[in-house]
Amino acid sequence: MPLGSDHEGATSYVGRIACSGLFLLLGLLFVDRAGVQTDEALFAAPLFRPWQFFSIRIGARDLALMNMSYNGSLKTWLYAPVFHRYPPSLLSIRIPAILLGCATIWMLWHVLLRLHSNAAAFIGCALLATDTSFLLTTTFDWGPVALQHFLLIASMILALRWLQQGSSCL
Repeated sequence: MPLGSDHEGATSYVGRIACSGLFLLLGLLFVDRAGVQTDEALFAAPLFRPWQFFSIRIGARDLALMNMSYNGSLKTWLYAPVFHRYPPSLLSIRIPAILLGCATIWMLWHVLLRLHSNAAAFIGCALLATDTSFLLTTTFDWGPVALQHFLLIASMILALRWLQQGSSCL
């Protein structure tokens, strides 16, 4: 295998759970420390009003693609079922973002394990779980930052898989 070990044992799962769990606990400490900021709630507007910056008509409904000129609708789509079940509040806005941060840490473990070792994965994920910038921008999610982090690590996993399978651009 050209890049790192892919071996995951019980230690690896305990480390992933510890780092993700630590991030979850730290994030939960901040959930009610500030009110909802405008950038944190911009995604929800199309769920409660008929206007979107850009949408396409599918049948009798408009499917929002852009909420604003710089703000897409993916986060809106992901939160629609959350708000259907739980009314908008600090908890229903921030808990999914924190869980997305936990998933990001979980996936980063996989990347670091594939690139180097279990020790590197633990150190990297522990640092990310306790990083103030990651913690606050994910918990308060000013814009789709938590989603950006998650999708970045997901694309790294796909790139690693592509490289390890010996794929080429041709």
